Amino acid sequence: FLLAAVVFYTAPVTVGWLALWYLAAPMPFDASVVGTVALANTTSVLFVAHGYETAFLIQERSHDHLHTERLRRAKAEAELAALRLQVDPHFMFNALNTLRATIRVDPARARELVSDLSDLYRYLLNHPEDAPLQSEVEHACAYLAIERARLGEDRLLVETKIDPTTARLQVPALLLQPLVENAVKHNRLPLRVTLHVERDHVRVVHPRQVRPGPARPSVCVGLANLKDRC
Repeated sequence: FLLAAVVFYTAPVTVGWLALWYLAAPMPFDASVVGTVALANTTSVLFVAHGYETAFLIQERSHDHLHTERLRRAKAEAELAALRLQVDPHFMFNALNTLRATIRVDPARARELVSDLSDLYRYLLNHPEDAPLQSEVEHACAYLAIERARLGEDRLLVETKIDPTTARLQVPALLLQPLVENAVKHNRLPLRVTLHVERDHVRVVHPRQVRPGPARPSVCVGLANLKDRC
């Protein structure tokens, strides 16, 4: 399209301006001279356009390579973050303490928490690169169940709105984990978290109510990595 535009624009414009120049001179119109100049102009413009497009495509290819490398690095960083979560002693100790306290008062609930904790770590250890959305929802709910037991059932309320047709949709693994974790980590209690899943969007909705006192530490890479992986 560019080459065609150059030919059908440059040649008529060149001929038109030369014709006007002959009329203004005034001089006898020389068709051979006009044809030669029009051909020279068109050839020159084609050469320049070809050189520009070649340089542009080389630059775009370089940008594509750079973007690919950034995505690979983001994927590696996300996997590293997941690995750190797998062996996070703080979360594990809290979960075990919660289990110990729950066993005394509600053994049935404790068995459910053991199952949730088992499912959570099994998924973290064996998560694929992509996963069904249903698996991601179950993983997020297992995490929230443990947090509810630790923080109090009435202090962390969880609501799910799941479109059943989305169960088999493939999404990046560990898609929901950083979202629900941030919701619990950075907001004061009581807190209501709504997990809203439809075919065209996934949202973790919660009121922004920052905890008083010093902010909890954050490395600020979870959401950035998640965006790059998506």
